[in-house]
Amino acid sequence: LSFEVSSNECIGIIGKSGSGKTTLIDLLLGLLKPQKGSIFINNNIIKDINLHLSKITAYLPQQALILESSIIDNIVLENDKKNIDYSKLEESIENADLKSLISNLPEKYKSKLSDKGLRFSGGQNQRLALARIFYHAKDIVIMDEATSSLDKDTENVIVENINKFKGKKTIIVITHKESTLKYVDKIFEINDKKLKIIDKKDNNFYS
Repeated sequence: LSFEVSSNECIGIIGKSGSGKTTLIDLLLGLLKPQKGSIFINNNIIKDINLHLSKITAYLPQQALILESSIIDNIVLENDKKNIDYSKLEESIENADLKSLISNLPEKYKSKLSDKGLRFSGGQNQRLALARIFYHAKDIVIMDEATSSLDKDTENVIVENINKFKGKKTIIVITHKESTLKYVDKIFEINDKKLKIIDKKDNNFYS
């Protein structure tokens, strides 16, 4: 398996269940080490420069990780309040289409999320995780089936928000939904341990 992603390029990755999409992402995130072959960043082998892609990568899975803590804590992930950039926080909330929701809460972004208190829907949790990605502004954004469990309206919001990254970040979208691939530059399909480029004009590419 060999492929190249250019800086600030947006690509989609598709493939049948069990084809290796998750394994590929685990390799990119540094959770797995390749048994053979290498991963390069700017022609440098990652292990040689002691750099894991996880340090420069934001990851949005199908089920976002939400802490039993305040909305602001979930976005900034920062213990020291002095280090919080509130201007960037507000911008991230707006970009993730959460401004209206949070503005209507009694304690705004200081509101606490918990099983016994305030709870967000699946779509709202995904947007909260998206605000986290906006805030931390990592160079690479990986979205793994991030919209697969969402209703169509919420999915459309997420997809439009993904497009806000285009041209500014390197984006990798793993999905089985054609609609999620609306703005990608190219599509890779993993099949039989091989990877090929799929023509976006082929309406059957995702089946």
